[in-house]
Amino acid sequence: MPARELGTLLRWEKSRLSHQIRRMQERGLVAREPNPADGRSAMICLLPAGRRAIEDAAPEHVRNVRRHMIDLFTPAELDTLAGLNERILRHLAGEPRPEEAAPGPHAPAPT
Repeated sequence: MPARELGTLLRWEKSRLSHQIRRMQERGLVAREPNPADGRSAMICLLPAGRRAIEDAAPEHVRNVRRHMIDLFTPAELDTLAGLNERILRHLAGEPRPEEAAPGPHAPAPT
């Protein structure tokens, strides 16, 4: 992935991203390679050790999320939380809320 695109996705400043990538390079988790599409930028590539680190961390991460979040809610509360998360994701994607997309039966007629 191009470093600039990664920074945009993470919403990190260039210096913060550069510092983190340097630390991950030193640990052998990622490599910085020239971007063939744009000689002024670099591609950040996940190395096998980086993939293993993610895979090794995943089970403990899942256990902690379940213990500290999921297990605290009833099934009905989880359904509510899922619905709220979907609404947030639609908003972040720029989709209109259902009540904004089409007038309902109680919406005033356009003038």
